[in-house]
Amino acid sequence: MGGGRSVAFYGEPPKRIAIMVFESLEKAEATFNSEAYRAAKAAGDKVATFRIYAVEGIPQ
Repeated sequence: MGGGRSVAFYGEPPKRIAIMVFESLEKAEATFNSEAYRAAKAAGDKVATFRIYAVEGIPQ
């Protein structure tokens, strides 16, 4: 998901936001610590600045 309108209540919002959903925080950590992701990030770092956060949600 991403690219939708955002509203800042305090501070300047980022220009673009993407939200990814994982089954668990552990799976998110495994994804972002994987060799495949590190290789993709190295390529992306040449053209953009990324801020990536994980937030544990409430089970639905």
